Amino acid sequence: MISIIICHRNAKLLADVSQNIAQTIGVPHEIVVVDNSENKYGICQAYNFGASQSKYEILCFSHEDLLFHTQNWGQKVLQIFENQQIGLLGVIGSCVHPNAPAAWWDTTKEFVRSRIFQRYENKNSEEITNNPKNESLSKTVTVDGLWFCCPKKVWQKNQFDAKTFTEFHLYDHDFALQIFQNYDVCITHEILIEHFSLGNLNRSWLENIIKFHKKWQKKLPVKTANIDSEKLAQMTFRITQNFTDRLIAGNFDKKIVLHYALKSIFMQPLNRQNRWFMVYLFKQYFPKFYGFLRGMKKLFLSILIIVFFYST
Repeated sequence: MISIIICHRNAKLLADVSQNIAQTIGVPHEIVVVDNSENKYGICQAYNFGASQSKYEILCFSHEDLLFHTQNWGQKVLQIFENQQIGLLGVIGSCVHPNAPAAWWDTTKEFVRSRIFQRYENKNSEEITNNPKNESLSKTVTVDGLWFCCPKKVWQKNQFDAKTFTEFHLYDHDFALQIFQNYDVCITHEILIEHFSLGNLNRSWLENIIKFHKKWQKKLPVKTANIDSEKLAQMTFRITQNFTDRLIAGNFDKKIVLHYALKSIFMQPLNRQNRWFMVYLFKQYFPKFYGFLRGMKKLFLSILIIVFFYST
């Protein structure tokens, strides 16, 4: 009925989630374990291999640090996929993806749809629920990679892009947008999952979101929610500007920084933060001219002080 593919790295977590699945899924299933304890695979490669070894027609791709709180959740998954137009199902994602290097959480709570328990390092858990229309199923454009499902025939036509995404980031957004081209992408509010870890927004994540945006920018923005053009433009600007800040802080190649800084500047040339970007670009690309302007500024201020002193 359902094949659960897990990219495995921790024996204790795998044993715990396997037992939890057996106790809660409520339908015949198999767990396809791809042993990645020695980091031989990126997650796209691991998931493609695991899916190729599966025997059932519904595939669930799952992290191993999960706990299912909903009984018979497998029956709910099968019922949802009776609708042939649904190609992907998750538990958290966004109804909008702007033409910017964005993750689902960047689009603000207004456009996020979710129902999960998130556990933090201090062992506390928080239920993150956002369902403004009180739906059992919300149409989105992206899903988070902690857990998502699709029919095997959909995966066969939209396999994970292991060539572009060789590590462990952005595979979920990319997979969702591939499927979104021909199917509905949805979030279910009827299955509650507890997730034990948070994503790591490190340099690798930044590098992969650049790859993701480069791949999809000609087809963005995409949306399933009503959002007016002005609000979408503001969202795009905010995300691009914040991303540029992170590139600068991470000492990324100046050509990459230039690309996103110019996008931000062209969107809102008079924005205060963008004026700082202009100064940064002058320092990087025209250091001598920047030094000359700094010197002229000091000279001009000195002349003003002298004129003021003698005029009084």
